[in-house]
Amino acid sequence: MNIHFLNTNHLLLSLLFFVTSCNGQVKTDPPQVIINQQIPIEGDHPKIVRTQGASSGNLTCALEDRDGNLWFSTDGEGVYHFDGKSFTNFTSKDGLFNNTTTTIIQDKSGHILIGTNAGICKYDGKIFSKYFESDTLNNLRIIALLEDRDGNIWFSAMNKGVYRYDGTKLSHFLYNYKHPIFADKQEKMISDIIQDKKGNIWFSSFNRGGAWQYDGKTLTHFLPSADYYSFFEDE
Repeated sequence: MNIHFLNTNHLLLSLLFFVTSCNGQVKTDPPQVIINQQIPIEGDHPKIVRTQGASSGNLTCALEDRDGNLWFSTDGEGVYHFDGKSFTNFTSKDGLFNNTTTTIIQDKSGHILIGTNAGICKYDGKIFSKYFESDTLNNLRIIALLEDRDGNIWFSAMNKGVYRYDGTKLSHFLYNYKHPIFADKQEKMISDIIQDKKGNIWFSSFNRGGAWQYDGKTLTHFLPSADYYSFFEDE
């Protein structure tokens, strides 16, 4: 275990620039831990600072889990976990399948699901494991992840459209739909997936793919010539 004490004179998240819009089991040695003994406070929030050995890569997604911990996926440096006192860096040395991580969510069971360049990785608080057993699925470059209110897992993959997994069955969602965004087309890709308060599933796409709404029966295309990287629903 490598421990780095934080230098409170240097601002951190030059260490992690946010650049997006956000079954074998492996038991490993403890991950790298970066400890801050005295966290400077700004207002009601701790000031996050940078230390030698911390990430210089780009953030791809951020998550606050149900316990208030912060998780950051990065482009090439695995994932970072911040518990309010210290950063822990998880990489392939700790069982993560790929250090290029693209998105991160927490499912209803409390597991952390991480989209990587080698499929979806599940973390149960102790070990990393494959979310799917299929080698084909574990070779996908995951772009977006969502668990809907019914517990279905939705994910998009580079050049492979959108998938939906209900816990038993995996379906290639609207694979035969005429628009290339849902097929094996390199120029079109789903960059984000969310569910709104009414239960509709929304898909965003860049490269002029527009935005899509799925109400469970009908797929509606909005602004087909526009680029959308991410969605947020306000209160």
